[in-house]
Amino acid sequence: MDRETEAAQLPQLHAAALKLRDRGLQDDAIAATLGIEPQAVRSLLQLAEQKLAALQSITASSARSGR
Repeated sequence: MDRETEAAQLPQLHAAALKLRDRGLQDDAIAATLGIEPQAVRSLLQLAEQKLAALQSITASSARSGR
């Protein structure tokens, strides 16, 4: 599964933040697009990356076990 497909399984705000950053938007533009405070963007992205890494780990584990 690719990153965008996996990110789509995250809560909508997290997925949108990652998509915007992956497209090259800066924190202030991400904040404006999502309607959040600019100072919240970094922590939102960190949390989104953690959730995505956990999801990727589960997906990889399932693939290795043949599920």
